[in-house]
Amino acid sequence: MIYPIYILSRGRYDKSLTANCLMEYNVPYTIFVEPQEEKQYKNKFGSDAIHIIPDNDQGIAYVRNYINDYSMKQFDKKHWQLDDNIKSFRRRINNKNVKDDPYILLTEAEQEVEKYSNIGRASLAYTTLRFWR
Repeated sequence: MIYPIYILSRGRYDKSLTANCLMEYNVPYTIFVEPQEEKQYKNKFGSDAIHIIPDNDQGIAYVRNYINDYSMKQFDKKHWQLDDNIKSFRRRINNKNVKDDPYILLTEAEQEVEKYSNIGRASLAYTTLRFWR
């Protein structure tokens, strides 16, 4: 995997599904949390996995923009921004969603994106999305 994983989270230190899933597969990540929740998140996930944003209660757009700015300051070429409610990562096989290793899936997505020079953003799909004709 090339790009760092940044998880934005609020009020879910006891049930950050994404972090729990990534830990199960030993995939590194950083959780971005508000100052008011620093202690709870550090107690659950450890200091190394947590980044404290400057302000409380600024909303999701503020946190997403903060992560983008942070990533640029880290000289990340790109990064993953994941919500904190992802239970598992799945691959579509024989018309079924099959649980798979997030490291492998994210790496494959990165390799696909790296083939092109004109992709500004890429994402994975939620299995709960339904497309109607």
